[in-house]
Amino acid sequence: MAKNTPIKPNLRENPHSIVSRSLNFITWVAASFCFVMGVGWSLHQPTQPALNVTPAIPQVSPLKPTQDQKISSSPLGGEPWLHSEGQHPVKVAAKSQSFSAPIDVAKTAEEKKSAPKNSPENKTTPPPSQHPHIHGEDVIPLLEALPEPPPMDEVVSQVASEESPTITFSIPAQFESQIIKEVKLAQPEKVIALTFDDGPWPQNTVQILDILKRHNVKATFFWVGECLKAYPQLAKQVVAEGHAIGNHTWHHLYRKFSKTEAAKEIEDTAELIYKTTGVRTSLFRPPGGVMDNGVTDYAKQKKYAIVMWSDDPMDYRAVSVQQLVKHILAQARSGGIVLLHDGGGNRQITIQALPQLIAKLKEQGYNFVTVPELLELKDRERLQEGAVETPDPMFDPWTLIENEGNTTR
Repeated sequence: MAKNTPIKPNLRENPHSIVSRSLNFITWVAASFCFVMGVGWSLHQPTQPALNVTPAIPQVSPLKPTQDQKISSSPLGGEPWLHSEGQHPVKVAAKSQSFSAPIDVAKTAEEKKSAPKNSPENKTTPPPSQHPHIHGEDVIPLLEALPEPPPMDEVVSQVASEESPTITFSIPAQFESQIIKEVKLAQPEKVIALTFDDGPWPQNTVQILDILKRHNVKATFFWVGECLKAYPQLAKQVVAEGHAIGNHTWHHLYRKFSKTEAAKEIEDTAELIYKTTGVRTSLFRPPGGVMDNGVTDYAKQKKYAIVMWSDDPMDYRAVSVQQLVKHILAQARSGGIVLLHDGGGNRQITIQALPQLIAKLKEQGYNFVTVPELLELKDRERLQEGAVETPDPMFDPWTLIENEGNTTR
């Protein structure tokens, strides 16, 4: 029987087998290396923040009720009024108007951060409750919100497309830097000046202009800069129809202003009045008649006549046409200045009362003049009487001037 012998392995391997195993090993190493590098690269990439897409803001009125406010209709219809319980209608004090354009939130935040402290971008407007509307002894909140203006590109194109000739509403030297409530005239002819504040304003201003035109009456309009910016075409119509213009600040606010801010309130408005209508004016009326917040002091430095009033019917509070007309007639006198409003909200009572008021004043023998015409009439009388060139207003009997809190006749 044959002896079993172990089978010896064949130590000589096939060269093709060695090459195949080597290639497999190299392939495995390369794949592992690529995997490790890919994972490491992804871990070292910066995280991309999620994009917050801000939709375009629609054009909506800033007239929004808060928790303690409600919206009610005006007594004669028209625009809604925003008010709190037990209060009169208020204006939402807005520092600027909002237009329907997409907003880049990151860019806006960066611009605001880099803007100077006193720039409009970094200013905040106090709530309406901090802005009493002062007329004489009365204090009420601000008027209603400014209606939405047209897109800003339309405003710029409208203003730039038409050049207006320069019209100057100057004043006699003795009225420079003086606070004037009325003018005492020696002439037998009775004259009175109608003034309208807070415009130009859609619907209201147009209707008032139509009434004045029908009755051949010229008035004086004191403009708010932000309203003028929103409605330049209305302003051009006022000037084209022969009415006088005064400066009523840019924002119509009552808070304290620094010297720089006070200058900006008046100068920005004056410049826009000129660029829009070609008018240069020396007439200024402080919003609400407030004298101690800085703007009146600046106006005095610039030799504006500070035009107040002798007849304030508080048309923003009037509940009826008859009440408003009766109030004005009771205070009317020759050389007087009547305070009315074409802006600030719904003025339908004022508009409906205006034809009756004009007719009744004409029946009483009054002629209507602008404020510059009223001051010029007094200046002519002074020259005819041979008065000195610049009388001391504290001792001058022909005008009612309030100077540093002292009132003399």
